[in-house]
Amino acid sequence: MNKILARRSGLKIQTVQETFSCFQFNENVDDGFPTVTFHFEDSISLTVYPHDYLFQVREEMWCFGWQNGGMQTKDGTQLTLLGDLVLSNKLVLYDIENQVIGWTEYNCEYIP
Repeated sequence: MNKILARRSGLKIQTVQETFSCFQFNENVDDGFPTVTFHFEDSISLTVYPHDYLFQVREEMWCFGWQNGGMQTKDGTQLTLLGDLVLSNKLVLYDIENQVIGWTEYNCEYIP
């Protein structure tokens, strides 16, 4: 979030509902914010567009769809909760037997 916010230094962040980091913005978020790519083990990546990681709570008020998990991993890295917002327009596959998940881009507007 710090890298995203550094590109928009004029934004004033406020907490909404004691949980979400939000800000006033009256432009198109896809034009005003970067695409984010998360990198996971085995060279797996997840590309998330601004409209997938930001959500609008009221007119001109946008919030980040991920949160500080309040915990750290074994190596001391802060744990971040991504939530289902980042999986918009993705087809998610669950392999319960091997305890892994995967995803692919999918146009969820058209479901046969």
